[in-house]
Amino acid sequence: MNKGIKDNLIEKGVFSELDIHFANLMQSLDQRNDQAVFLAAALVSSYKHKGHVCLDLRELKKTYFSKMEEHVGESFPENEEWIGILRKSSVVGRPGDFKPLILDSSSRLYLNRYYGYQESIAQHIKHVAKRQSPIPDRILFEKRLDRLFPAALKDGSVDLQRIAAIVSAHKQLCVISGGPGTGKTTTVTGIIALLLEQAGREGLNIILAAPTGKSAARLRESVKKAGEKIDAPDFVKALIPKKTFTIHRMLGTTANAPFFKYNKNNRLDADVVIIDEASMIDIALMAKLLEALRDDAKLIMIGDRHQLASVEAGSVFADICGPFDINKFSDKFSGKFKAILNETTGCGVDSGENIDVPYGISDSVVQLEQSFRFKEGSGIEAVSKAVKKGDDLLSLSLINNVKYEDIRLKGLPSVRELEAAISDTIIQGYEGFINAKNPMDAIDKFDEFRVLCVLREGPYGVAALNHAIESILERKGLIQTKDAWYSGRPVMMTVNDYNLGLFNGDTGIALADPEDDLGDDQTGNGSVYVFFKDGDGLRKIHPHRLSGCETAYALTAHKSQGSEYDRILVILPDRVTPILTRELIYTGITRAKSEVEILSDDNIFRQGVSGKIERASGLFDSLWAYSIASDSER
Repeated sequence: MNKGIKDNLIEKGVFSELDIHFANLMQSLDQRNDQAVFLAAALVSSYKHKGHVCLDLRELKKTYFSKMEEHVGESFPENEEWIGILRKSSVVGRPGDFKPLILDSSSRLYLNRYYGYQESIAQHIKHVAKRQSPIPDRILFEKRLDRLFPAALKDGSVDLQRIAAIVSAHKQLCVISGGPGTGKTTTVTGIIALLLEQAGREGLNIILAAPTGKSAARLRESVKKAGEKIDAPDFVKALIPKKTFTIHRMLGTTANAPFFKYNKNNRLDADVVIIDEASMIDIALMAKLLEALRDDAKLIMIGDRHQLASVEAGSVFADICGPFDINKFSDKFSGKFKAILNETTGCGVDSGENIDVPYGISDSVVQLEQSFRFKEGSGIEAVSKAVKKGDDLLSLSLINNVKYEDIRLKGLPSVRELEAAISDTIIQGYEGFINAKNPMDAIDKFDEFRVLCVLREGPYGVAALNHAIESILERKGLIQTKDAWYSGRPVMMTVNDYNLGLFNGDTGIALADPEDDLGDDQTGNGSVYVFFKDGDGLRKIHPHRLSGCETAYALTAHKSQGSEYDRILVILPDRVTPILTRELIYTGITRAKSEVEILSDDNIFRQGVSGKIERASGLFDSLWAYSIASDSER
């Protein structure tokens, strides 16, 4: 393949310069200098940057090659021929080989490092899933369970929060998935109290962590609030962790290096590690997290399998949660529920649909189903369920149903008309925090409303929307943007700043400091600081100390994960884009507690709901292939 064709591939956006550089290197190292090796290397590099862990060679030709061949001007080998060429290449190895590229028995091609991450995760999950923890006094355990999880469901169905608690007590691994408002953090707080009570006054070293600073802060606040209400002895309440960490901070970052202080050779001193918003964790970070755990440590992961996958490669949490949208436990483990609860689990046990799974992974996964966030008859809940299933016609029908007043779909205005169309909504949503009397009040009011977008760039992207919102608010006289750091500017951190203790996703507001009338320059004009919430108090940082932050009136749905607002305005693009999927729409609309307005053409909305994130990976098969086969054979 000559340089002109390669340059054309870069110009057309088929590959990046990095993809081509890596492919050139692989082709030059290949003893036969084969073009098929160049193409495979470029594709696996490109796919990694699109979120895939590997390149599925058997499936690729059907969806990709016709367009590729137009750009290159020649045809490519058939799949079997291509796979045969790669198996003979000196740069392609089998699992366990020390080669740059790894081709597994299912014809999935990996970068060596990412195959290593995948196998490390699979081995660790299998190891912890099959291990159980003895409960010395079952009668006492049942009493604690009744006290810590007292709520009986009105419809008489099994309380899955109790099931999650039983799993957490019995198993070394517990994975809790549930949509918004299903009580995940309330459940986890009860589990923490249960484990601490079992351990006695000696306690346990429990670490709470989440992927971003914002999600870690929300976890801390949620556990604190739930811990104040819980029916537990005082010594247990005192032992409930008061601090949370980002995963990077928990593992201990090393300056200018991709390695962590805590790793397979230096394990975390933790009896229990609890990770919130686990769907946001990419394959590389998950591998490093699991390697850092002690062999006897309990791992509890919380998340929503239907939310967006991680920004980087992998969909690890969804892969671990498995193929089932309902709870399925083995006969043996279901017997534990029946013995403790004195009832059936309502999870397929009586219908004979439960499964026998190696490693016990299905016995470690609990799906919480009942939402406590939305009012009865909530349109947000009804639409989100339809979106989650990918039912575009039902989603559109529900969102246009006049009986649902909390969610509505309006046509997307033209670029020229956009500011006028959203002006009233923006002023109503943001004037409260700008007119707040103090920084704490401003931060609380800012979280009442948010604008969510799909794209970062383009006329309906984050950058354009933030500029439009500033124009709307300035015309209203609410802000003055002549200075970059004007009073009222909300910002979100886009990097981790360990010196300042601020992390990606942390949100602050630039405001005139009420305690500093003179300002830094002693001119009498006052000074602007950026205020961040810090536990129950505030931190103020001079804006010149901040690097890696951006204006945050509008943000992407990706950035909104782990947050909740009273009301949101969701703006979809004017054309179909690969990242507009049901997971993105579901994540966006479920950030709101009381009101959602979506600006989109009907057809774009429907196509988004029909789209689904598909990420190539072998992790799902490694953990669940046997389970699916066993279930289908019954």
